Amino acid sequence: HHRHLMIIQQNLNKIQESEKELKGIDWQNMKLIYGYSDNDNNDNKENSEQVIREIIEFSIPKIEKEIQHGKTVFDEVESKLKYATVGLLPLEKSVGYFFIQDYPKSDFVVYMYELSALYVQGNDAQVPYKSLKTAYISTYTLTLSKSLTSIKREIIQQMPDVPNPAVYSFFPNQVASMEYTLLPIVKRVLMRMVA
Repeated sequence: HHRHLMIIQQNLNKIQESEKELKGIDWQNMKLIYGYSDNDNNDNKENSEQVIREIIEFSIPKIEKEIQHGKTVFDEVESKLKYATVGLLPLEKSVGYFFIQDYPKSDFVVYMYELSALYVQGNDAQVPYKSLKTAYISTYTLTLSKSLTSIKREIIQQMPDVPNPAVYSFFPNQVASMEYTLLPIVKRVLMRMVA
């Protein structure tokens, strides 16, 4: 929303600049003098544009404050997030699984991930862009008889498409939303680890 408001604000500025008419020439300073036409239609248009501008100018600082708060929360959770590999890592880490503890419980939410390369058209050539696709697998409860290694073995038996996957486990030490906080942070950390 912030990005869209900034684009609208920039476009309003461009429209405002393009609607100016040449009023005269300042020969001494060698500048063109621009102004607006004086018809009523323009006044109505300027009033509606002014209302939109006021809304945008009111909204942008509030959104920026919330974005900054979100970044602070994400950075705090990420700084306290611990992770480890489950078993040995293969040379090819572009496909695998990751486990996220549902703190403070001993449940682990299991996801499959796949790192894929996309190519985005840049100014001169195609620019490589990495994308991390994830899919929910299941939720497992850690017990004395069920460790992270046994969960890894069970998943490999159920899904033999990837016989030697990379498997990572993540351990948050604070309560946070799995969908809106932990999963995006884990994806960001995982992307750095496997890219």
